[in-house]
Amino acid sequence: MRWNKKASQTILIRSDKENEDIKIITLNNPKKLNPLTVDMGKEWESLMIDLSNDNSLKGVVVTGAGTSFSAGGSLDFLMDRTETTSHNNQVIMRKFYNRILSFRNIVDVPFYAAINGHAIGAGLCLACACDIRIGALDAKLGLNFAKLGLHPGMGATHYFQHIVGRQMATKMLLTGELIDGEEAEKRGILLSAVDPDKVLEETLKLSRTIAQNPTVVVKEIVRTIRMQSDEGLHITLQREADSQAHTYNEDDLPVALSHLMEKSEKTK
Repeated sequence: MRWNKKASQTILIRSDKENEDIKIITLNNPKKLNPLTVDMGKEWESLMIDLSNDNSLKGVVVTGAGTSFSAGGSLDFLMDRTETTSHNNQVIMRKFYNRILSFRNIVDVPFYAAINGHAIGAGLCLACACDIRIGALDAKLGLNFAKLGLHPGMGATHYFQHIVGRQMATKMLLTGELIDGEEAEKRGILLSAVDPDKVLEETLKLSRTIAQNPTVVVKEIVRTIRMQSDEGLHITLQREADSQAHTYNEDDLPVALSHLMEKSEKTK
């Protein structure tokens, strides 16, 4: 099945020119560094359902438009959460997590994150949920939730432990440090770090190589690995949603968000 269309204004999908059974999804809001929003989450989930019905599908590459992969959650969305009750926030966040992570349950082909630029907060969470990650040497990666005064969410505390180990995950989550692609490769966050203009090309090369193997075998391996790595995920997501809902009502987050919004306005 050949795809070359807009799934929405903020998500684009097209087929790979060399193998039309590999799809390329582009997060497409470069002026705002491709933030993840509630509306995008709904569109993403709808697209995942469409992909799950594509029997010819052999792989999905996710990347970002412009100079960023995704700089995280929408600042407006986060600010709205500070004015919402904890109970409603818990429900909203859990739905948001489930929509973005839906592909792990219903699209059983390899997902590759082609991290062309910054992947921060929820943006890195999405990348970590992908099966394989290749990124730019100069990309900035990190889970900066703690610096904002917000508990991590969308599986950050779950997947990061599997990827870098508990001690390193704890350090990175508590400090909110940002690292470049070269360091991310050393820590196992990236399979490889390459020049920025080679990220998509190298990711597609790997996806095409894997797509040459029998589809049934590839899908079964993906299912097995995801089954193991997702064990206990639903409990973690509930804990993260509860904790985020609590920290949304603390005083630190609105101050940090206001500062980021002011900074964003100055750079326009």
